[in-house]
Amino acid sequence: VSDESQNNVLKVQIDEALKDIVKAQIDETLKDPIDKFNKLIELIEKKDQD
Repeated sequence: VSDESQNNVLKVQIDEALKDIVKAQIDETLKDPIDKFNKLIELIEKKDQD
């Protein structure tokens, strides 16, 4: 296995890992506002039902 192909494999693995990390961070960041938004919607719907 040449150094170049090993480097390419490493680069792909690092790229994949970074993508996963970034995606996880975005998911975490979005989850909280979405939860709050959903709770707000639930409250509004409950008020409408009363």
